[in-house]
Amino acid sequence: MYTPAQYRAARALLGLTLEESATASGLPVAVVSDCESDGVAPVEDSALRTLRRSYEAKGVVFVKDGDDTSGGAGVRFAARDQVAQTMRPENLNAANDD
Repeated sequence: MYTPAQYRAARALLGLTLEESATASGLPVAVVSDCESDGVAPVEDSALRTLRRSYEAKGVVFVKDGDDTSGGAGVRFAARDQVAQTMRPENLNAANDD
C-alpha cells in the first residue's frame, strides 16, 4: 500500500492542483484530497488505484519501501524508455496542446 504522502508528492511532482488531479483521474476533488490525507477519511482501494494509475500514466513511478536501492518509499519520474507515448511535464507548453 502507498502512503498519503506519496500521493501528495506525486501530484506535486507533476505540478497539478487538486482540481487538475481530479479531472485527470475522473475522481471528485474531495476523494483526491482524502487520498492525500493521513487517516482523515477512509478511502476505497479502487479510488487509490485510479488516482495512482492517472499519475503513472503521466510518468510517475510509486516506489514501495525496499523496492529501490536509493532509499525508502517515495515517487519519482519513470525512466524515459518506460513511459510510452507521453510527454515530460517540463516539455509541456501551449505549442503542444491538443
